[in-house]
Amino acid sequence: MMLKKALLALLFVLVGLMACSENNDTIVLARYDEFGVPFSPTEIQGSAEYLPSMMPEYFRIVTVDNKLNPLDSFELSPVDVYKFINGSRDYEAPYIKIVTVFPTEGKQNRMEFSQYMRISRAGNFSRLNQNLYAALAAKRIETLVRKEDYDFDRAKDTAFSEMGKIFGVDLSDVYGKKYDLAPFVYCRHEISDSVFYHDFMEFSESFAESGRIDSSLIIRAADAWLSTFEQTYENGRPRFKSSSRDKGYDNDNYSYRLFSRVYGITFSQCDTCYA
Repeated sequence: MMLKKALLALLFVLVGLMACSENNDTIVLARYDEFGVPFSPTEIQGSAEYLPSMMPEYFRIVTVDNKLNPLDSFELSPVDVYKFINGSRDYEAPYIKIVTVFPTEGKQNRMEFSQYMRISRAGNFSRLNQNLYAALAAKRIETLVRKEDYDFDRAKDTAFSEMGKIFGVDLSDVYGKKYDLAPFVYCRHEISDSVFYHDFMEFSESFAESGRIDSSLIIRAADAWLSTFEQTYENGRPRFKSSSRDKGYDNDNYSYRLFSRVYGITFSQCDTCYA
């Protein structure tokens, strides 16, 4: 019995040592999250998967507590244009905010897009990618955690479920949505960086409060996207295509689905009517 108590006491001492910060000159062996999964120290890496034309200037990594309040931060420069990599480091909590900073047209101003993620030693390399869906959901996750007392994972899942209804897509694997045009159209990226960033902030603030956005914002976005379309001819056949700066990203007939969904109309299914 005495041996058991001695071993238990030793275990608590070791756990205490493992949880100590490096600021106290103690080497951190491991930190575990609430599920018993080790998350620190760890290496992190990720990639900005907005649009290929959007090249990040730098990344800011912010460690946050369970209420998403900032604890510490550091900056990383891009590697291979879109990526960031950072060596083994101790993190106080298993949650981080990644702020991806882009220059605007003319490079006189900056656009910042934040998103929250959980880190772990297992599989974190493939889970720290950034995209616009996650950035649009960030303030909603803050609202759910801080005002409605959701835990982080429930808040994240709820926010992406709500956002999926807005876009008509399944966002359960949101970090796999590489170069998806939809959120850029909703924020009118095709017009200019200033309009895009304004709409991003407007969408974020509106979505943060209720998990919804006003339908007028969606109609405004569809009208703006439609206004970029013009009739062209390819191999002697008429085609209806966008002429905007984002025209090259309209894959898988996204515009066809957008117009059908927003305007409630059915387009003729023929290869000369839509491209």
